[in-house]
Amino acid sequence: GFTIGTIGNVTDAGIYNETLVIYRDEAYKAAANTIVKTIDGGRVVNGGDYYSFDANVLVVIGKDWQPIQ
Repeated sequence: GFTIGTIGNVTDAGIYNETLVIYRDEAYKAAANTIVKTIDGGRVVNGGDYYSFDANVLVVIGKDWQPIQ
């Protein structure tokens, strides 16, 4: 039920230890929580002005990621 936009790598060359589900503003917090429940992992983060992305919600797969069995 999700629309997948652009798929790619982070541009800051960082290694993320944990999976993050980042929402743009409070209007998308519920969607971010739904994604975390659906993929069975990740931490919801209010991206505010810190992260730069075009979508309403951004998922960054970290080193902790384990596929759903």
